[in-house]
Amino acid sequence: SATRLAQPQSEAPVATTIIDRKMIEAMGVTEIPEIFRMVPGFQVAFSDGTIPVVTYHGMSDEYARRMQILIDGRSVYTPMFGGPEWADLPLAIEDIERIEIIRGPNAVTFGANSFQAVINIITRNAAEEYGNSIKIRKGSKDDNHAFYRYGFKHDNIDTRISFRHQQDHGLKRDMGNPLGKFIGDSKLVNMFTLRSDIQLDNRNSIEVHLGATDSNMEKGVNDNAIRVFHKKFTQRHYQMLVWRNIQSSDNETTVRFFHNYNKVDDKWLTDDLGGGLRAYISESESDRRLDLEAQQTAKLGEHNRLAFGGSIRQDSVNSPAFFNHSGNVRNYIYRLFTNNETKFGKLLINAGAMVENNSITDTDISPRLAMNYHLDNKHTLRASISKAFRNPVLIEEFGNQWIHSTDGSVTDVSLWASGGLKPESIISREIGYIFQDYNKGIYLDAKIFKNSVRGLVTFTTRTAPAEDNYAAALSDDLINLNWAEIEGFESQFKFVPNRNSSLIFNYSYANIKSSDLLLDSNNWLSLSIPKHSFSLLVSHELSNNISTSLAYYNVGQMTWLGSGGLIPKYNRTDFRLARKFRHGEIEAEFVLQNVFNKKYYDFENESVNERRLFANLTVQF
Repeated sequence: SATRLAQPQSEAPVATTIIDRKMIEAMGVTEIPEIFRMVPGFQVAFSDGTIPVVTYHGMSDEYARRMQILIDGRSVYTPMFGGPEWADLPLAIEDIERIEIIRGPNAVTFGANSFQAVINIITRNAAEEYGNSIKIRKGSKDDNHAFYRYGFKHDNIDTRISFRHQQDHGLKRDMGNPLGKFIGDSKLVNMFTLRSDIQLDNRNSIEVHLGATDSNMEKGVNDNAIRVFHKKFTQRHYQMLVWRNIQSSDNETTVRFFHNYNKVDDKWLTDDLGGGLRAYISESESDRRLDLEAQQTAKLGEHNRLAFGGSIRQDSVNSPAFFNHSGNVRNYIYRLFTNNETKFGKLLINAGAMVENNSITDTDISPRLAMNYHLDNKHTLRASISKAFRNPVLIEEFGNQWIHSTDGSVTDVSLWASGGLKPESIISREIGYIFQDYNKGIYLDAKIFKNSVRGLVTFTTRTAPAEDNYAAALSDDLINLNWAEIEGFESQFKFVPNRNSSLIFNYSYANIKSSDLLLDSNNWLSLSIPKHSFSLLVSHELSNNISTSLAYYNVGQMTWLGSGGLIPKYNRTDFRLARKFRHGEIEAEFVLQNVFNKKYYDFENESVNERRLFANLTVQF
């Protein structure tokens, strides 16, 4: 994922974390975003109780716009708000093979918005999942989960079909205390995915990926007249075709086409705002992304490899609520990219660039140069410098949100974007050290870094025009204003002494300085990254098919931007105990998991003393 070339971690030009299937199972997580608590420099929280937010090196509100998310190479970065919709993503955690996380800018490989980090989730090949698999989870707080997968082979076609049902009544809504503050926290998600791997001949293959989700989630706060309790309904689906032609082990052509579609129905009527006046508020929208990409990898000599290609993309959004008109707002993106890997004895050099043109900010060039020097077969030094951009999402450039009351008059102008935004930019410098001893099962990756971020898009105000019964007043606008300097240290250590035991420890230190202009103390960029955070995962397989694991997370004080707040330092501990059973061709696993915190804080600094118990039963036949 770092260069579009298959490489060991010691030859990647940027710090990379790999989370495999075994590690995901040991963590015992029930939601995909929870996985990233085990990645150095990452932060995870929940907005409105049900909406996960995942970011790297902070600087995020409800929408993590500065990180690229891919599933099998398909971008799920939404064109309206940016970032993915983790809560109802058409993907089952049970179908994930591994996750490759690029901890640093990677626009040279995946274009603008691969600004701070890239997450590439890779699903299992359909040939690895023959037969039936049923998983049922029952948890406290009315957490119910059912998963069914069927894999089969017909001639040269391997197919996997998965269904998932999830129902969760949430953690915080306890109406037994009517004087307290409660956040909407229930959700219902139904999901379907299909993957077919078709081997046409020895050189050519086709992948078919389909998926859809239908969900409803509760939003709102019981003591807020505007953000009242209501349901948000969402439908998502995608289709992707991938053709591969393998000329040799080092020469391959790949053509990928995908279509993403999202439809959100999120509207409500406020409580009485005074004098019998109530307002209609809508955050409904529909968006789609069409993308065609071609890529070629080639070996140019004994010590030289090259990856190059290009893509065409169309983003389209329809939202009368956010744009004040019913037409589509579109953005067209054109890309050319290349990365060259050259070896000079113990020295390896990766050099590449992405040229990208889009309808909003015109043309940008994102270059990177990296050098990896192998001191010997165990020790590697890495140094890299890269530049990346984040293009404004459509609501930042074209947003125009007017709120109307029940009598049709305008009661507020929430957003009136003046447009003309420029891309945010980042220059990243990194020095890394890798130690790996496969005989002793030890892997260490450490880096020091300094990132210079400029032109950060920041909320300001402008005077909206008078309309109907609404007088001219200030509304939100967006401009390129703030800067940030981020520097720090990160390390990940893995010790696997034998096939039954493993220990993983991650640590991150980050210091951020920012201009913080037009920001209040709850939204200062200079508070948006925890200075210290670490995580620990210990797992061990006992005799009699019994396995156990313990995960611990400690996150320092930080601020979530937007409608978030100051989050005090907190910690979390997960314990998992599993027992496998086998009878003939039937294999079953029973898992008991306990999550217990001294104190946990959600996105808006709501204190939660959480203790949840889960029981999973998985049967394969």
